[in-house]
Amino acid sequence: MVTASHLPMDRNGFKMFSRQGKGGLTEAEVSDVVALAAEIFQDQHGAYPNLDIPTTRPHPHWLKAHRFLQDVYGEHLSQLIRNCAAKGRNFEKPLEGMRVVLNPVNGAGGFFVHVLEACGADTRGSFNLAPDGHFPNEPPNPEDPATMRAT
Repeated sequence: MVTASHLPMDRNGFKMFSRQGKGGLTEAEVSDVVALAAEIFQDQHGAYPNLDIPTTRPHPHWLKAHRFLQDVYGEHLSQLIRNCAAKGRNFEKPLEGMRVVLNPVNGAGGFFVHVLEACGADTRGSFNLAPDGHFPNEPPNPEDPATMRAT
């Protein structure tokens, strides 16, 4: 689960749990997840991502891996929407004719605009889509009155 996009940037990240509900994954289990993701990336792209990530600037392999995972996840979400919303509608574009305005306040949810567009939604007017952990535009809190007014 990707969480905490509404918190300060030093608290953003992933929370990983096992199906057995034993709590968070151990360091060794997280290492296994990272190794598996790198193996999948290598299978898909013929390159092994550099796992020594600089903290000030994303490594090009990680950017490519991020885009790949985002595309795969986005397509999965689009299919879920199609499967649930397409009853009696155009299966490929079940949200056609709907207007959806997103304001993820520079959190992790900005990519979702592409999922909605792929399903036919009109997302004109969406803003603050680019992820930025400094949250330069407004408070990263969807319940903040200023954020609701801006949206």
